[in-house]
Amino acid sequence: MPLLLLLPMLVLAILGLWAVLLPISLIQRYRFGRKRRRVVAWANSANAWLMLISVAAFFLSGWMATRWLPDALVMAAMGFAVGIALGILNLLISHREVEAGSVFITPNAVLVLGMTLLVASRILLGFWQLYEHGFQLHPIQREEAWFLRPDSLFALGGLLLGHYFAWCWGLRSMLRRLLPR
Repeated sequence: MPLLLLLPMLVLAILGLWAVLLPISLIQRYRFGRKRRRVVAWANSANAWLMLISVAAFFLSGWMATRWLPDALVMAAMGFAVGIALGILNLLISHREVEAGSVFITPNAVLVLGMTLLVASRILLGFWQLYEHGFQLHPIQREEAWFLRPDSLFALGGLLLGHYFAWCWGLRSMLRRLLPR
């Protein structure tokens, strides 16, 4: 009998640890997201090219999800477009420095805070929806705001992916201008 209790206790312990560490991880995400950092050209170039694979996989999963969530691909595309706009905006308003042949960049703290709060609010919204609906496969259909629908997760994912996509490719082109070979 005690062995049967071990698995539920382990699951509860992992959930408790996650609940304690989540706020800390969000605070750390904000702290590290707004720090000045050196841009390593080869690493940024590798990130930019690998982002193409991530974007392709994201839109493929959005297309596959349209079987169950009819607006998943549309939400993914809209979120991606907004994310690209935010990434370009972040590049334009970020502080750039060139020192001794290296480029340093400091992302805009307000934009980093906004994106961190967006992720935190979506996590809280998910918990609220879990409390409200439980694990119902087909909750009662009613008119809801777009951000309350399950396919809105594709919009948030597209926003974050689009932001980083624009950020990587924008940094890549900025480095080519600032550091001639």
